[in-house]
Amino acid sequence: TLKRIKYSYEGRNDMKGINAKIPLIVYNGAFVIDNITEKILIANYFDASVYSVLEDLFSNSVYPIVYAYINGKEKFSFVRALCTKGMDMFLASRKGDIRTNEVKALSELKEGNIFYITCIDAPEKLKPLYDKYKDKYHCVYQTDIYTNEQWLEIMPLEASKSNAIKQLRTMLDCEKLIVFGDGKNDIDMFQMADESLPGFTYSMKTHPGSTLESILKDLESISSVNFTKKGDTYIVSRR
Repeated sequence: TLKRIKYSYEGRNDMKGINAKIPLIVYNGAFVIDNITEKILIANYFDASVYSVLEDLFSNSVYPIVYAYINGKEKFSFVRALCTKGMDMFLASRKGDIRTNEVKALSELKEGNIFYITCIDAPEKLKPLYDKYKDKYHCVYQTDIYTNEQWLEIMPLEASKSNAIKQLRTMLDCEKLIVFGDGKNDIDMFQMADESLPGFTYSMKTHPGSTLESILKDLESISSVNFTKKGDTYIVSRR
């Protein structure tokens, strides 16, 4: 079993008291870490091209939260005065996080070994950037299922949950892969799994305007479950 946590600091609280000696996939596959020693087993950093991406974001009035290792410590950096409402909500949920690194100048967002960029802003600002970079980097463009804010996440092309799972499956010599997920960025894992069980919140939030029937059909196409209608109820069964 692989316990996948997006934010390693938050994840430590979620797993308090559980000393599972298994690797953790974090930041959508940017890193794989040892859960006990916290040693990085697999790392995917941006190359120097990330600086031009940041400049492009700035020129479009998009001011991201940038994740990097700075002087050997994991930090997420941001300019408070330039934060959107969605960013403020996110940062409030991370109050007390030892990774917090509030900076004054945009140039400081370029410091360290950068591995993850999070933009939380208006769709009309983020969608063109997603279209521009989706083939060059691993990009996730989706509405956050908890806040309904629009996110654009940009990572190195090699950083993905599915790629990390491929590497771990070989490392651990796993015979079977079962994936649980609740987000659009989990689809690549569903497609490579022996069995996959998607969360219903994912489809309702990321397919606005769709009918219930079309959503369930979509879930069936990417997972290992079937939905059978009986009266007004849908029965879920594993294939």
